[in-house]
Amino acid sequence: MERTKLNITIVDDSPADAGIVKSILSYSNLVNTINVFTDPKEFLDKAPGIDMDLCLLDLIMPEMDGLILAQMLSNMPVIFLTCCEKNLRPALELDPISIVFKPIIKARLDYAIEKAHNLLSNTREYAMFNVAESRKKASIYLPDIMLVTTDTTDPRHKKVYLRNGLSYTLMNCSMEQLLAIVPGLIQVNRAELVSMDAIKEAEYDLITLKGVQDEDGRPKEVTISNSFRENFHKKFFYIIK
Repeated sequence: MERTKLNITIVDDSPADAGIVKSILSYSNLVNTINVFTDPKEFLDKAPGIDMDLCLLDLIMPEMDGLILAQMLSNMPVIFLTCCEKNLRPALELDPISIVFKPIIKARLDYAIEKAHNLLSNTREYAMFNVAESRKKASIYLPDIMLVTTDTTDPRHKKVYLRNGLSYTLMNCSMEQLLAIVPGLIQVNRAELVSMDAIKEAEYDLITLKGVQDEDGRPKEVTISNSFRENFHKKFFYIIK
């Protein structure tokens, strides 16, 4: 279902922090309704009756933290809010849309909401491609694409690595085409695209992926080239830190 604006619920045990987030969101043209809860248990009691597309969860709360809430909400998209790096690794393993550090900066929160809106409003889930492995077209679930590499034999073709471990060589497919239709992909060098969801660790010029392995079974590493480093850092490190 296409979403023109998001219905958002904020769960943060700090009334001051929740108020700041609500105030920032109230000026966004991507947001429809905003619900605020400072008691996570009260939120869980009322959650079944709330029309929400996205939850902003404080990662560290007494009695019931954001990690527990996110797992109990099952497939609900979330953005974590946090003031420190405690529980950051398990939070990333839950594949949140973003993590925004406190004190909340408007530009960072706006960017995370824009990313959420782009992902949630993208109604195209599957696309048909001519693949080298078959004489027929293959239907690929776009959010499953973790890594795209340029074919070494014919640069017109692109090899995609999927979340389920399979890979396909897409015939006559450009980087620009994939960037336009696959949410979350970002170009890291002239020959490769990676999904933000596939990033396990990121350094200045090196990315370690999760869900994609080298031939020796180790997590695959991808280099960030000079031409694409600034854009990558803006979209990744800027949101997280």
